[in-house]
Amino acid sequence: MTERLYNLSIDRTAEVYIYGTGIKAGKIFFELRDENIPIRGFIDRDESERPGTFFWGKKVYSLSEVNRSASIIVASGFWKEIENRLLQNGFENIYVDNSHMEKVQVSDAFLDGVGDYQFDRDSTYVVCPYGLGDTLYVCAFLREYKKEKNKDRVCAIVKRSHGDIAKGFGCIDDVICDDNLVEQLNSWAVRTETWELKNFLYGHFKKKLDMNFIRGDNVILDSMVTQYRREVMGLSEHSNLLWEEFSLPQCDDGGLDLNSVVLMPYANSIRMLTSIMWEELAKNLQEQGYLVYTNIKGEEEIPIEGTQAITGDISQIVSIMKKCKMVISLRSGLCDILAFCRIPMIVLYTDPNMYREWDLKFISDEIDVKNIKTYELDDRAIIDQVFMYLPKP
Repeated sequence: MTERLYNLSIDRTAEVYIYGTGIKAGKIFFELRDENIPIRGFIDRDESERPGTFFWGKKVYSLSEVNRSASIIVASGFWKEIENRLLQNGFENIYVDNSHMEKVQVSDAFLDGVGDYQFDRDSTYVVCPYGLGDTLYVCAFLREYKKEKNKDRVCAIVKRSHGDIAKGFGCIDDVICDDNLVEQLNSWAVRTETWELKNFLYGHFKKKLDMNFIRGDNVILDSMVTQYRREVMGLSEHSNLLWEEFSLPQCDDGGLDLNSVVLMPYANSIRMLTSIMWEELAKNLQEQGYLVYTNIKGEEEIPIEGTQAITGDISQIVSIMKKCKMVISLRSGLCDILAFCRIPMIVLYTDPNMYREWDLKFISDEIDVKNIKTYELDDRAIIDQVFMYLPKP
C-alpha cells in the first residue's frame, strides 16, 4: 500500500527507512525525528557508491539488505520510479511525498519559471543539485563558460548550505539559494532529459531515470577536472579551472594555530575508516604535542574520542582551519574547498577508483596535499604514513 507522506501514520515499533540521500531525505529525517519516529537508516540503489556509508549519522543500506516488511519513505523527486521498483521487489509499506512538485515553465527553448520564480532570458541559470565539490567545480568553470558560450550573465542556483561557494566567484552575477528550487529543477531536468536551454544549464552529469549516468566514451579514465569541463560544462580542453579566484568571506570566530591538527573522519560517498584507527591517530598526535580537533557537520556526527569538536558553515570552517598545521581527512567535497583555499591536507582514499579520478592534484600542482591509499594498508600502516608526511610541532 502506498500513502502520501503527509497522511503518514507509522507503526513506531516497525523498522523505518528513508529511500534517498538528498535534500528531501535530510528534511524528512529531521521532521520524523522531531515526531519521535526512529529511523533505522537510509536506502540507495545497490549499484551506487552510497550503501555502506553514512548520512546524517545513519547507515545507508542497499535495497537488497532491507527486510520486505519494513516501512519505506520515498524521499525523492523520482518517487514514481522508486515506488514501482519497491513494489516489484515485494515491499508493501511504501510512503511517498510528492506534495511539493511544481511545474517548470518552458517556452521557445527558454526556462521561464518554476513556481513563484520567474526567470529572464538575458541570464543563464545554472542549477547545482549535488555535493559541495560538484557545486565548486561548476562555479569554477563559469567564467570560461560565459566566454566560450557568449553568455552575458549567469545565475547560480544552489542549496542554501552552498551559497558561500557560488558567492566566492566574482564571475557569477547572481546567486539563488533555495533547496526546494534546486530539487525541483533537478527532478525536472532528469525526467525530461533537459540538460541545456538557451538560458539554462544542468550543473551535473547527465543521467537517466534509473540514475545511471550518461557519459562519453572513456570518461571514467579522465580526471575530475576534465570530466566537469567536458561532460558537464561542454567546454573545450583549453578552458581553465579558475580555482585561484575563489575567495570566501572571513569570519571572526577565532582560528587554530600551527600547533593544531584537524581530523575529518566523515564522508557521504566513500567507505569509512574504523573509529579505532582515528582514536589511535588522535592519541599519537597528542603524544607528539599537537592539539587535535574533529570537524563535525552537526549533532549527528561525534568528535573522535579525546578531541575537541569544531563545526560551522563553510566560511566558518575555512576561517577556523586557515592556519592549522594540517587537516587529515577522508576524501570528501569539503577537501576540494580546503584545497581551493590552500589549506594543507593529508587525504585518505578508501577506494582506488576515487583515487584515480579525484586526486586533488588535478586542480593544480600548487595544492599542498599528500595522498594515502588506505585500501592497501592496515590501521597501523595508515598512521605511520600520516606521520611520514607530518612534521613535529
